Amino acid sequence: MGDRPMSVSTPTPTSQRSRHGERGLIAFLGALAGLSAMGIDVVLPGLSDIRVAYDLPEDSTRLSLIVTIYLFGLGTGQIFYGPLADRFGRKPAVTAGLGLFALGAVGSALAPSVTVMVICRFVMGLGAASPRAMSLTIARDRFSGDAMTRVVSLVMLFFQLSPAVAPLLGEGLLAIGPWQGIFVFAAGIAVAIALWTTTVAETLTDDRRLPLTFARTAQSGRTILASRWALGHGLVLMFEFTAFYVYLSSSELIFDDVFDREHLFAVCFALGAVIQAAVNLGMSRLAPRYGTARLIGGVVGSYVVLGGVFFAVTVRADGHPNFWVWLALLWLLNALHALVLTMANSLAMQPLAALAGTGSGLIGTMSMMGAAIMSSLVAATIDGSATPMAAAYLGFGTLAGLSLWWARGGSPVAVR
Repeated sequence: MGDRPMSVSTPTPTSQRSRHGERGLIAFLGALAGLSAMGIDVVLPGLSDIRVAYDLPEDSTRLSLIVTIYLFGLGTGQIFYGPLADRFGRKPAVTAGLGLFALGAVGSALAPSVTVMVICRFVMGLGAASPRAMSLTIARDRFSGDAMTRVVSLVMLFFQLSPAVAPLLGEGLLAIGPWQGIFVFAAGIAVAIALWTTTVAETLTDDRRLPLTFARTAQSGRTILASRWALGHGLVLMFEFTAFYVYLSSSELIFDDVFDREHLFAVCFALGAVIQAAVNLGMSRLAPRYGTARLIGGVVGSYVVLGGVFFAVTVRADGHPNFWVWLALLWLLNALHALVLTMANSLAMQPLAALAGTGSGLIGTMSMMGAAIMSSLVAATIDGSATPMAAAYLGFGTLAGLSLWWARGGSPVAVR
């Protein structure tokens, strides 16, 4: 990938606070980001029990819907929260989303059928859209450039550790009670974060509030989409997310149906998340030193090459590769994905300081909604073979690389 150097930016004036205050902010943003991941990860160990509860076959892919529909809600909701946050502030948007998340979680626990659960999971996803979008919006309010990448890298530690901890929590909750307890637990976490929100300062100043009108919102959307830099890095996110969503929605089934190792799923899933968190910790140190725009090219290029190896190994074994080789390659690919996620988010938001809420929401909706649709099509083809997942990593990784190349023709200069 070509390099387009971007100067190391210092935090915006409102970010000049004590180290203690910055750590508190990072912890809060991490909790917001982690909640959206937990809404998926804590549920995964309970899928087998849920299949039994609704009389579904063991190899049924129907329950992948409760993952993909959540992601669909997570994607579509962000476009609405963004303009609301630019008008009323970040805290009201966060609180509203947390309330919807808790409502959807309780509904999922009480759902009398798979259809009702799917609806409730969509509501959960709509709720999770707000804390996900606002974690980036608030970070952009306080930081810019490589300084934002450093902060987002640390926030992503929470996002990645959620998959490490949440499945184990799910296993623990299943050990002491029925699967419904998983959703009750998720609702409780949302309520706890809502209480935490009341102690956090609002980051949108009165002079930066935007009118909430259709004309103004449409104008902001056109401005954002006209930024080749922002749109291109948003496309990188979309294609990267697509491959990862195939993993999220189908890995439990592949562990069971392809490798007959369902008992290892929670531990392997958690270890993979720890690896992702570790590489993001490294990124928080590397970005200010070498520059985000320079680093992302090498990471995406490595992802494409490794995706090719992953696909070749899987196809050569007719969709049933050696489990440990397959798992090691998958862990490495997801570690690179974690780095791309952090850097592409930061780079996409670089020119959008004046439209941070709308920008975060629009890019989040575009990337996640597109990924949810495309990944659901791939997940539906998984039937006793790991090949579709491997093809997704290679194919969508290549598209991410092409999108990055296209984005480099744009400019990170601020838009209004």
